[in-house]
Amino acid sequence: MRHYEIVFLVVPNRGEQVSSMIEKYTQLVEEDGGKVHRLEEWGRRELAYPIQNYNQAYYVLMNIESSLEALRQIEKAFRFSDHILRNLVIKKDAAETEPSFVLLEKKEATESEKPVATPAKETPVNESATPKKPKE
Repeated sequence: MRHYEIVFLVVPNRGEQVSSMIEKYTQLVEEDGGKVHRLEEWGRRELAYPIQNYNQAYYVLMNIESSLEALRQIEKAFRFSDHILRNLVIKKDAAETEPSFVLLEKKEATESEKPVATPAKETPVNESATPKKPKE
């Protein structure tokens, strides 16, 4: 069994079908005795250039350990799927299990956008708004 890193881009209007696609590819690997070490859905992101008139795509990263037979089945599924815009398969020396920099960057961005709880400020009393006592 060898280790592979797979990144594939899905047509943006098919984002709801991504989970079923991932399940199908995971099943192909596991049926052949392989293992999925890392699976990350990066979500919808901008493309550097339009692909088939799409400016965005749904990104998925998988790190798997599988036989060449299972990898060929996955590549064939990519080739005959109308929903896959692009895919990239890279042979790795070892299993990658740590979160990718893209996922870490995404988490940092969401954490920095969270509003920080601030204590309620005391409003100063406006002296001109309080009624004055008449002079006697």
